Amino acid sequence: MEVHEQLFLFFFFFLNFIDNVCASFPQHTATRFYAVQWHPEKVPYEWIEKPGMVHSRSALRVCFYTAIFFVSEAKKSQHHFSSPEEESKALIYNFPPVFSGMDAIFVQNYYFD
Repeated sequence: MEVHEQLFLFFFFFLNFIDNVCASFPQHTATRFYAVQWHPEKVPYEWIEKPGMVHSRSALRVCFYTAIFFVSEAKKSQHHFSSPEEESKALIYNFPPVFSGMDAIFVQNYYFD
């Protein structure tokens, strides 16, 4: 079986038409995967002038809608940490943000071991 045939066992594809443009979106057969081709976290938290960085009320609403949607979907997961201590060790607050500079793609980054 070829690789692309194996993908069809794992994903199914549906088509979406927007403004007369057809786009194909893969969906996992058993588990939902979500992805966006932009960074919804950047607009509300990075107030620097960059091309495409729009801070309008509508842009902020889209970002927070996306965040609420992603969190609500994540809450459906049955995965969990085995203990409160294990969960505490995994929190982002345990890792210091590193300032990357105002001209960097991301103003700050987190690095994990």
